[in-house]
Amino acid sequence: MINSYIFEGKNLEDNLNNKLNELNLKKEDVFIKIDEIEGKLFKSKKYKFKIFLKNDILLYIKDYLKEVSKLSGIPMNIEIREKDEIINIMIASENSSIMIGKDGRTINSLELLLKNSLKNLTDMNIKIILDSSNYKYNKLKKFEKNIKYIAKEVLKTKIDSK
Repeated sequence: MINSYIFEGKNLEDNLNNKLNELNLKKEDVFIKIDEIEGKLFKSKKYKFKIFLKNDILLYIKDYLKEVSKLSGIPMNIEIREKDEIINIMIASENSSIMIGKDGRTINSLELLLKNSLKNLTDMNIKIILDSSNYKYNKLKKFEKNIKYIAKEVLKTKIDSK
């Protein structure tokens, strides 16, 4: 269960900082969704804040993936790291090829399901990268290597590569 704290206020930064101090939290410990509510004729606009604890979200992700592991019958170890508002999840399994799927379709589908599940619970687009056996990382490095090779060829020959 992901707990949230919802409140409204007129001043964006002051209200947010006051509520975080009241809850004894730091900005690094939470995800914040801010909705702007337009004021009527003589009323100023208000802000609606929703605060979600990162620990609750990380626990939800871990439980979600454990349930996937249980239902699929594929034992997996889950490692979650959060950096710069991006949650990196590494899945280690003996059956990593099954978790990755053909051309990464299974891992991408699982990532999409997890993102949609979190969006339904929090109404936020939380950035998640789900990877197994460094598949996506290695694919990205290979892509970068190919781009550098093509760029060098174009500089050398002065002809666009097709």
